[in-house]
Amino acid sequence: NSSTNLTLGTGQTVRGAGQLGVNQLELTQLGTIEANASSALVVDLTSALTNQGTISALGSGGIQVQDPLINQGDLNIANGSQLTVVAQPFTQLSGLTEIQGGSLTASSLQINGGDLKGRGTITGSTTFTSANLTPHAGLLAFSSSLTFDSTTTLRIEISGTNAASDYGNLSATDIFLDGHLFVRFGGGFENSILISDTFAIMAASTPLTGVFQNITPGARLPTADGLGSFAVNYDTLGVTLSDFQPVPEPSTATLLLTGLGFLLWPRRRRQANQRSGLPGKYNTKSSSTLDFTEGKKGNKEIQKIIL
Repeated sequence: NSSTNLTLGTGQTVRGAGQLGVNQLELTQLGTIEANASSALVVDLTSALTNQGTISALGSGGIQVQDPLINQGDLNIANGSQLTVVAQPFTQLSGLTEIQGGSLTASSLQINGGDLKGRGTITGSTTFTSANLTPHAGLLAFSSSLTFDSTTTLRIEISGTNAASDYGNLSATDIFLDGHLFVRFGGGFENSILISDTFAIMAASTPLTGVFQNITPGARLPTADGLGSFAVNYDTLGVTLSDFQPVPEPSTATLLLTGLGFLLWPRRRRQANQRSGLPGKYNTKSSSTLDFTEGKKGNKEIQKIIL
């Protein structure tokens, strides 16, 4: 009935398929909702579903939410599963949404904080504000427009040259760029990358609008791990990384000069000791024995210092 209130507390779980509410349930979601069946788990509340716990779509039936969905916790969509917000918006204020080969659908998606990661499909115009987008190795496809604001960060990890399995990349119908791009290596690929290798990290169906704030067209982008830099190419319909240049290693001449400096240092130190005014000459035979060869007065003075 209309007075029904349900609190799913921390450590509590609703699991399976079927119906949760029929437009007459108020739900406080702090626990875990897990849809692991071949038929859908339908959530139908009197108002928006605010997730402060964990929602996981694991089975092929997935989850259908009949109300606006607000995420402040963890949202997971497994390969072959889906989460559908039926004719309503999806908003993330904090937390994490991770798509592991599945799909997320809403009338629109507003990512106002936290992280969105993974590979798979996102349906609905999507806007990022003060959030991080990290496509996993493979394609993260946006079936509508994708918009970044100035506080958005796109993070790309490259562990090979195969776009389907080695580095994150994304596509959308329309892409409006802003924010910052960060690139790093994974799996030791920095040791085998070739200067001729290219990486198409972004593709659009219509011409791109805007650029990343931290890299102008034609400039080079240092990798976040400090291993080198890429040329960033803003093409009409995408962004490509190419012409990787590693951080130069020290030259042979530099190494030789450094070694020569170490060899000369003890000699200069001995010369400095002789100029310090201590009489007599001595030879070091061990770390604790000095052999004085002349200068009796000097011997006594140095012995006093040692004692």
